[in-house]
Amino acid sequence: MLPSTDLRIRTNARPGDPVLVLLHVFGGSRREWIEAGVLLASQFRVISIDTPGFGEADTIPGYTVREMADSFQATIDVLRLERYILVGHSMTGKVAAVLAQGMPAGLAKLVLLTPSPVSPEPIAPEARSTMLAQTTPTRSDAEAYIRANSALPIRPEVFDRAVEDRLRANPAAWRAWLEGGSYEDWSERVGLLRLPTLVIAAGQDNSLGPEVQERLTMPHFPDARLEVVAESGHLVPMEAPEKLAALIREFAED
Repeated sequence: MLPSTDLRIRTNARPGDPVLVLLHVFGGSRREWIEAGVLLASQFRVISIDTPGFGEADTIPGYTVREMADSFQATIDVLRLERYILVGHSMTGKVAAVLAQGMPAGLAKLVLLTPSPVSPEPIAPEARSTMLAQTTPTRSDAEAYIRANSALPIRPEVFDRAVEDRLRANPAAWRAWLEGGSYEDWSERVGLLRLPTLVIAAGQDNSLGPEVQERLTMPHFPDARLEVVAESGHLVPMEAPEKLAALIREFAED
């Protein structure tokens, strides 16, 4: 079971509303969802979970896509969620798709936010080399990483939190994704996943933008629709939490 945060604010909840299970970006932690999560928690039960090797799970092993999916499923099982929507971001978008492929009990819908595709992720060789060279980053490296993946201004306290999370990431987990998980090809095993799915792309995402999602993600989800947050970079929960929360809320209510 992985560390998780349960935001219990709900003032407009309705009977039968699903639980939102939020997963985070590569190099981040569940804290990336604080702003958008608070907005969603006025209506839904919202749970955010750390990934093995990141956040408060930095000492927990298991960095393959299958191991990460199994870890998330174990946490969901312990929480006894009867009906939930799984939200994966970037690296955990791929993991969420693999978890969903098994059609676990209670999974009602899927949200993939700037997801890594189920096929090998198209990371430019120079970008991969730069990230591998920063496996154990300096603060300057961490700040540059956050800036490189964002397009909109991020509030100073949120930016600092993201930098802290990047610095906390377990070097073994960081390297494992770049040398292993991002290369894993699950396209045949995922196949066509007929589950109501919302794919959210970021218009200013230089690595996993709308074109990549149209080409590599959407063909696997015949019941999906694609929404684009035009002004945002890859770190949508920190750059455009209001827009993101509105998209997830509308999809959850549909």
